[in-house]
Amino acid sequence: RDVLCGELPPAALRDPAYLVTVILCTLGVWLAHHLIRRLGSVLYVLDALVLGLFGVVGAQQALLVGLPPVSAILLGAIVSVSGGILADLLSQRRPAIVQAGPPYATASLVGVIWYVLAVRELGVDANVAAAVAVGLVLGLRVVADRLGVTTPRADAVTGDHFARIRSVLADRVSIRRHHEPDAADEDR
Repeated sequence: RDVLCGELPPAALRDPAYLVTVILCTLGVWLAHHLIRRLGSVLYVLDALVLGLFGVVGAQQALLVGLPPVSAILLGAIVSVSGGILADLLSQRRPAIVQAGPPYATASLVGVIWYVLAVRELGVDANVAAAVAVGLVLGLRVVADRLGVTTPRADAVTGDHFARIRSVLADRVSIRRHHEPDAADEDR
């Protein structure tokens, strides 16, 4: 986040509290991993809360350094999903963002868009906007999970889909060409 915002060196390298927090959390998970595995639904809710919180923090930092709203939305979405991707890869799991399941990046994006629009365009207090954004992400994830709404797997969109899209676009372009008079027709 800090690197993308031009804040160098990153806060994680300037402030030792970040490293201490990571070490304490890692130690806690290592010591209590057998208990944590039993907390499936609690972890799901915590994951959704963290997803929303990281998105808000990323967007907030982008706005603080003066990035435009679209960039803040993009940065918030990147920040929110990148931690989960890294955790999945380190756990030797396929990242959730490329699997079918309850909306992950989509839920994050909705929360981040709300936050940026609420703060920049609607004048909502940043803390209230953040709480609503995190609630939106949590709500979307939980409701989608309960209703069985899923996003497609990344590899579900195959080359066939893209070939079909190219074919449709090519047909439309060729139809337009047949209807447009060319220079030879205009001379007659």
